[in-house]
Amino acid sequence: MIAKLRSDKILRKALKTFFSLAEADVQPNETAGEHIIFEPGGRFVHGVWFIETKATKTAGSDAINRLTHIMGPVFSDEEENYALIWKIAAERSKSPITMSVGDAIGKVFADLIKNVVKPRTFINQNCAVAFRDSINDLRIGPVRAVKRAILETELSVKEIESEYLSTIYATPYGDEIISDERIKPDLLWEISITASIKNIMEQAVWMIDVALGFIRIAEIQQPHYHPYFSSCPEANPFWNRSHRAYGVLLEEGCRHFLSDNVDTIWIDAGIHATLMTDPCMKYMAIFNAKKGSVGARIAQGLGWMTRGRQASDRSQRLLYFFTAMESLLTSSDKAAPVIQTIARHASVILAKTPETRIEIANKIKKLYGARSSLVHAGERTVTRYDADLIQSIVESIYLSVMSKVDPMMNFDELNTALATASYGGPWP
Repeated sequence: MIAKLRSDKILRKALKTFFSLAEADVQPNETAGEHIIFEPGGRFVHGVWFIETKATKTAGSDAINRLTHIMGPVFSDEEENYALIWKIAAERSKSPITMSVGDAIGKVFADLIKNVVKPRTFINQNCAVAFRDSINDLRIGPVRAVKRAILETELSVKEIESEYLSTIYATPYGDEIISDERIKPDLLWEISITASIKNIMEQAVWMIDVALGFIRIAEIQQPHYHPYFSSCPEANPFWNRSHRAYGVLLEEGCRHFLSDNVDTIWIDAGIHATLMTDPCMKYMAIFNAKKGSVGARIAQGLGWMTRGRQASDRSQRLLYFFTAMESLLTSSDKAAPVIQTIARHASVILAKTPETRIEIANKIKKLYGARSSLVHAGERTVTRYDADLIQSIVESIYLSVMSKVDPMMNFDELNTALATASYGGPWP
């Protein structure tokens, strides 16, 4: 990405045009006043007044759009990048002789590359997971769930001031009341993450959701596991629903109190041991899986499966789990019919006999019909049985693939093998 960023001719041309035009947009300090900010295109950046022309705005937009195209939505944020190029334009206006347009472009690249190559550590409250037995630390790729006391000690040893963590601890009162007292959570998230600052929170949540998908796959392998699908959504990684608000349903002769409870994810010794064994450990590398690999598809799907478990609405659950199924089974051939492909391939993964495969494929097609009615006509016809069934099917598919397929395998190889087996042959 770095080489592509520096060598892209379209980007360089757009930035060159922007900085050249922005130089002419500078307003003299002796004549500039605050009224300029109210002029069309008026802006005040790092002590410099500008009146942005239409041509400058177009050039700036072209540069930002090209940056986003090259860097992608994780490493690049349009608002952040727009602020960056105007900041450098302001710096250049103060010394246009010593900072050429080429120097300004180089400075843009230098600042942007920091987001691409320098990982950051993001810490936040862990409101989704709880530990049982003697578990106090769990790493899943770049995501770590850890006891607060352990992390505070580690930061102290590194001479990092752990009191900064107090800013993420909750107050014991409502948001309106300011208090120095904080409730320290038992667990924290620690994520090693490379992303634009503005995208850090969003990307951290996604990475945690992928990790929680791992945990769910480990959970359903436990000897005591039984098909359990809670009516409560899974807890959000950062949001603590401690307010315990209730809705009241009034009927003649009785009262009902309806809560918005969530399920905490408990990590016991069995789940922890499963996560530490092959093939789970082999799949830990999927956070940085090569595009086009089975691992990259699995990473996408695990995140969407977690979103499905977090959803309290049945229709949302169905959509998220179908998204997870399509993430793994949709062919790269855009001409291939989606439902036919995923139904045939899912049935091959889950069954060996033609009769059972036909039965599973028909169930998936029926569920896909409910999805289509929802997406294309807005019909809310999804039942709890539908949502539970699609979750069960998708989780079984992922467990089977993760236990039998190398995450480094090219996805096209898996797709070809499933397509061949769908005519009656064995898989794997």
